[in-house]
Amino acid sequence: MDYEVLLKSMQEMIKKTKDLQDSQKKFLTSIGKDAENGDLKQLAKDLSSYADKLNAMTELNTSLQNLVNEFDGEAYMSSGEYSDQMLEYCKSENVDVIGSAPTFEMFPFKVKIASSEQAVYMNNKKVNCLRPKKMVSLVHTEQDKLSKANFNAEAFGKELIAAYDVLALKKKKDAGKGPDLPLKEIHSVMAPMSRLKKIYDLNSFAYDLSRFMEADAKSPIYLDGKRRIQSGPSREQKSCIRLLDSKGKESYLYSIRFYKED
Repeated sequence: MDYEVLLKSMQEMIKKTKDLQDSQKKFLTSIGKDAENGDLKQLAKDLSSYADKLNAMTELNTSLQNLVNEFDGEAYMSSGEYSDQMLEYCKSENVDVIGSAPTFEMFPFKVKIASSEQAVYMNNKKVNCLRPKKMVSLVHTEQDKLSKANFNAEAFGKELIAAYDVLALKKKKDAGKGPDLPLKEIHSVMAPMSRLKKIYDLNSFAYDLSRFMEADAKSPIYLDGKRRIQSGPSREQKSCIRLLDSKGKESYLYSIRFYKED
């Protein structure tokens, strides 16, 4: 079942419940006035009407509970319906997405569908969301927050080149000569422990690197010793980091080097 179909049925019942609640409030006001005025005949009528509203609400609540209980969330996710609908909403909302169920990348987020938990993991954050449209909206919102957040390209560049130099030293290479070094290994230097990798994962690193290289392309960024960044030779995609610029153009990068311009 499409979750939106279920949602429409639930919203109709919830609206009826709200309408009954409003009606109950009016009867409670009338009941209070009947009691104060000593009009027991009208009081009996209003109490009877109020009881009818209560019974109707109980029936509605039972129907709503049955509707929810009958919806098999785990089957909905494991069957592929959830992911198919999620991909459709990604397309309509212009959210970049690659991968296949249960794991997708919505740059810079890793989105994993956990059918047994009836939840979705966005990076390491668990989101209890069985509505694909809402899940895509959440991702879109987080992407917008990242894109609008201030990014200090030079500060990131200093951390990047420091990690580059450390890795060059470990590999017994002369950083001053600008050796090509793998980005995944540079990321491991910047986030050496598994705990840090969860906080600053490879996708987050790729996102910052994308912004840094885009900023450098617009206005050259010179770092320690007047060095600039340069992409390394291409490799198979599985060995590379996927980058996505602000215009949605993707590229796959295996390594970088820092060099001094002549």
